[in-house]
Amino acid sequence: MVLVFGLAPISYIVLGCLRYLQNITGLKIPGFPPAPVNGVRGFFKGFFTPDLPVEDPAHLPDDRLSQVRLGISSIYEYEPLDISEEDNFQIRVLELLPASDICDPVQFKLHRVSFDATPDYEALSYCWGESLDTWPIYHGDNIFHARINLVQALQRFRLDDESRFLWVDAICIDQSSSAERSHQVSKMDRIYQRSKCTLIWLGCGDTSTVRGLDCVQILLNIKDHLEKNDPEKISPQALTKYKIASMENPVMRAFLTLQSNPWFTRIWIIQEVAMASQATITLGASTVKWMDFFNAREIAAKIGILTMAVDDICNGPFSISMARFIVENRHKLGPEEDALLPLLLRHRKFGATDPRDKIFGLYGLFPPSKYCRPLLLRPNYESSIVELYSKVAKCILDQEQNLNILGVPRSSSPATTAFLDKALQIPGWAFSDPPRLPSWAPTWYTDVDIVPLRPELLYYEKCTFEASGSTKYEMRLSPDHALLGVDGYRICDITTLGAIWPANIRIKHLLEDTTLTSWDVASSHQKMQIAHTDHQLSTLNNWQKLAVQNPKQKYPFSDSNETYFEAFWQTMLAGHILEETGKAQYRHSFLAWQRDMRHFERFKKLWFCFPIFAVSTLRIRQIFILSLIIQWFMPNPNGLLFLSGTALAIGRRIVRTEEGYLALVPGGTESGDRVFLLKGGRVPVVLRRRGEMWEVVGEAYVHGVMRGEAWDEGRCEEMWLE
Repeated sequence: MVLVFGLAPISYIVLGCLRYLQNITGLKIPGFPPAPVNGVRGFFKGFFTPDLPVEDPAHLPDDRLSQVRLGISSIYEYEPLDISEEDNFQIRVLELLPASDICDPVQFKLHRVSFDATPDYEALSYCWGESLDTWPIYHGDNIFHARINLVQALQRFRLDDESRFLWVDAICIDQSSSAERSHQVSKMDRIYQRSKCTLIWLGCGDTSTVRGLDCVQILLNIKDHLEKNDPEKISPQALTKYKIASMENPVMRAFLTLQSNPWFTRIWIIQEVAMASQATITLGASTVKWMDFFNAREIAAKIGILTMAVDDICNGPFSISMARFIVENRHKLGPEEDALLPLLLRHRKFGATDPRDKIFGLYGLFPPSKYCRPLLLRPNYESSIVELYSKVAKCILDQEQNLNILGVPRSSSPATTAFLDKALQIPGWAFSDPPRLPSWAPTWYTDVDIVPLRPELLYYEKCTFEASGSTKYEMRLSPDHALLGVDGYRICDITTLGAIWPANIRIKHLLEDTTLTSWDVASSHQKMQIAHTDHQLSTLNNWQKLAVQNPKQKYPFSDSNETYFEAFWQTMLAGHILEETGKAQYRHSFLAWQRDMRHFERFKKLWFCFPIFAVSTLRIRQIFILSLIIQWFMPNPNGLLFLSGTALAIGRRIVRTEEGYLALVPGGTESGDRVFLLKGGRVPVVLRRRGEMWEVVGEAYVHGVMRGEAWDEGRCEEMWLE
């Protein structure tokens, strides 16, 4: 008897510890529902009020649902909203009912209210997630199946003794009604504006991220240190003081890994947070203010500890900050600064399950012009992807009266395949009806690493190129709206192709792998860096051999008596040379970077001279690599200026034309493609003949024609782009 009573409290403690372990790590423990920790309360309830193991109602047959939890059998059905009024429309507000135990079933009420008469509510911003697994939540006598991540968020934000009013898109919008989805999505900017706070839910966290928000205060302390001392740098001693100088620090590692949380990649987060009066971020049991997180992230970037983590992710905080700036200063911005094309380009890398949401998810940020906001691009989930993307292209052409849209980087074949796969998941699509966009209309769903040749399309910089002068474009379409009419002429034919410049290395997967030690991450990153530099070296050699056959030969299309060598390194930069820096400084930087690459070439030869270094399991090999790179092969600081400028070369290739031009063109360019100047264009365009029509390959930098040197409007002829 003593043994039995002695074991009982131990079993309670074990159950409580299991629940706490689940909450902290995010592990799924059989018999335990998904429940984030709720501070001390949630922890101690694991000791004294453990739940008995229950079956998951979401995976039971329908005839057994009534035997589970509250004896509920009917699925929740929505009552329609009144969406006939343009301004005083209806929305639903979720009343999250209180619970004394975090593992109690989630119960809620839905209230249909006029937008002008809504109670104070908070708006939830979270990632739906790839998993389709659901967990039941309850509306009176009805059951509602919600995705696991949402259930965990509701458990985390539920109060002990009073209701909490929330707006949650997955519940407050009838997702089965295209008409209601379309209407409510068009009002989401106002819904988030009206909320008293946006609650950002990053999930329960796991062993690699659960302490990520703890680093925020450390970084804010560093911010104070910088402001009181030297705002430009921070000493190694200070980094040691704040315990973040090494990747061995689990808090810093968690903060870096946190940057790849799926929430930061969603297209919806831009307007959800940009429109909010205030916002908080919650991960498991930790909560910080949005602005504190943003400032901490800026400091992390400034002192260099964030560089590796952001190689492969969207810069959500920066994009949100820029979107908020546009909204607050819209009355001061000109038409080129507050335009639809730059908005879509800046957020192209953000993801959406439905390809149409790459447009609809930004609707609240569209410039309030007659072309965009009122009717033409209002969310409509009855429209097809091709119809929507074509309509977007026509709105941009009509609004901006130029051909900048032809400069939007096109996708490669794998990206196009991914787009088709996604499109076929949308109701109404079939393999017999694949999306077929005209080449002049960008596929916004696909993610590409290439950036436009004109940075002013992404950031607020002065336009530097005027290959076709200051001409404007007047849109004209064929009767079926499939062909776009343009005026222009050929300037050269592409004959010789160079290799494609490699994309930056990606190490997000290393940071997310909790089995890797910090040494493993660092050494793996260095190995990847070596392979990447080797790829750059081979491409540089390929390009220089193609472009500079005789270093002293004069480039015939330059007014400044340049050689082909001078034209070559400027073409690598796509002509982007800052006036305040000067051409001489860029030339000096190129020569320094070129010397670095030659050093690396010798390093490769040295490596293969010593057989011991072929044994990959020896740590001495890794130490040798790191020490050599640090002491000898790290880039010369003088070469970094030029190296940073090669970002515009990623995904592109240098070509030589039949006429002798050097050009930087899209990676998909083929021998025989032609380069045209088009009226209303700011840069040349590579086109491919398709019978009597032309297909858009993409924009080009052609050295010697970018400032109108070859423009002659009298030579223009009508052409049709398919």
